[in-house]
Amino acid sequence: MAETKRKADFERELAALSAAFAERLVLRHRELITAAAELGAAADAGARRAALQRVSVLAHGLNGSAATFGYPELTVAAEALETACLSALKDADGDVETGEAGRSLAALIDAVAEAMSRVSPAA
Repeated sequence: MAETKRKADFERELAALSAAFAERLVLRHRELITAAAELGAAADAGARRAALQRVSVLAHGLNGSAATFGYPELTVAAEALETACLSALKDADGDVETGEAGRSLAALIDAVAEAMSRVSPAA
């Protein structure tokens, strides 16, 4: 009996956490759009490096939690973006190439928008 109650409590808690993650997708989408604008507007290597680091952090956060809450497509897109950012930052000799990271960022923005539409058609 106690085991059944603990399992039910766990399932309720997991459902609440999953719902909270889904609600935060709107915020994550806005953050990614803002980061894309910052990356696109970065006028020099230092600004591009800072923008890539911010994008990498956002991607890492999504990568770490999306699969847990049933969004494997976000995990794949976030992992690709994080890898592209880290590669651009590692391989840079002065200037920073953002092309692949920019394409991966656009793909993640689209994936988050798609996930939001599945959660709430009005999102």
